[in-house]
Amino acid sequence: IGAVKLKITDITLREIKQQITEKVTEAVKSLQAKNSKSGVLRNFEGYSALMEKFATQKLESLVQELWERVESELNKANIEIIRASDMAAGPIFEAYFAQELPFGTGEKRKEFPDAFVIAALEDWCEQSGEEIHVITTDVTVREACEASETLYPLASLADFVDLVLRRNEYVEKAV
Repeated sequence: IGAVKLKITDITLREIKQQITEKVTEAVKSLQAKNSKSGVLRNFEGYSALMEKFATQKLESLVQELWERVESELNKANIEIIRASDMAAGPIFEAYFAQELPFGTGEKRKEFPDAFVIAALEDWCEQSGEEIHVITTDVTVREACEASETLYPLASLADFVDLVLRRNEYVEKAV
C-alpha cells in the first residue's frame, strides 16, 4: 500500500555479498567433508548431480547465483540504495579518534563500515526531512541510532512490521 519505503546502503550490500561468499564456501566445504562418509548414497539417483552442483570448483558460480537472487529481490521490492561509500571521511575519523559511537574500545573501535552507514543514513534523513527505522542486531549501531535524532533502532523485521501495523492510518488503508 506504499506505507513503507525500504532503504539499504551500498556498504551493507557489500557486507551481505561478502557473507554470502563466506557462508557458501563454508557450506560447500562441509558438504565435501561429509561426502567421504556418505558413500552409500552414491547408489541413489541424483546423488552425483547434487555433489557435482556443489563442487568446490563451482564456488564462484554458486555465490553469483545466490547474489543474483538477492539483487532480484531488492529490485522487486523497489529498495532505494543509499551511497554510504560516498560520505566524507573527515567526520568519521573525528568520531573514531574521539571514540564516539559507533566506535568504542577494543575491536569495536574499528567499525568503519558501520560509521559510514550511520553517517549516510543521517545525511539522507537531513536531506529528505524524514526519519528512518534501522533494523540491526549490532549493539554499537543500536546505541548510535539511539543517540541520533533521526534514526530509530529496531531489533528485528518483525518489530518493524508490528510498528507499522499498529499505526491506525495504515491499518485503515489495508482494510
